[in-house]
Amino acid sequence: MKTDAFSTRALEYDSWYDGEEGRPLYQSELECLSPLVSHTPVLEVGVGTGRFAMHFSGSYGIDPAFGALEMAKKRGVKSVQGLGERLPFKDGVFGTVLIVLTLCFVKDPLEVLKEAERVIRRDGEVIICFIPVDSPWGRLYGEKKKKEAI
Repeated sequence: MKTDAFSTRALEYDSWYDGEEGRPLYQSELECLSPLVSHTPVLEVGVGTGRFAMHFSGSYGIDPAFGALEMAKKRGVKSVQGLGERLPFKDGVFGTVLIVLTLCFVKDPLEVLKEAERVIRRDGEVIICFIPVDSPWGRLYGEKKKKEAI
């Protein structure tokens, strides 16, 4: 797997969630997400550093970024390096599949969704969290991205 910013800058990325700007956003996202998760075990596709998955006991996470996965592992997330388009799990084994702010980073979002459907139990749930590009948060992130590119 190739090295990317999510591997080489995992600590920097993760520390944003503890800062003045990131902490309120993270807390509100977690408060929205937590009541939705009602089936275990949980798999988070694009788990990154495990910020969300760590709140669900016995959770699993998959991500291509090794540096981020090391942090997720330290947070108690059973971490696997891989891609959401090719989940290395048997059919129908998870109660919940989380896809939190991940679909915009994958090569084939439809394939990720198909894989989520494959690994979810019949009584399970797939929870997708995203920020619409034309929403206030989407515009804020777009501006932030422009500033960082300069």
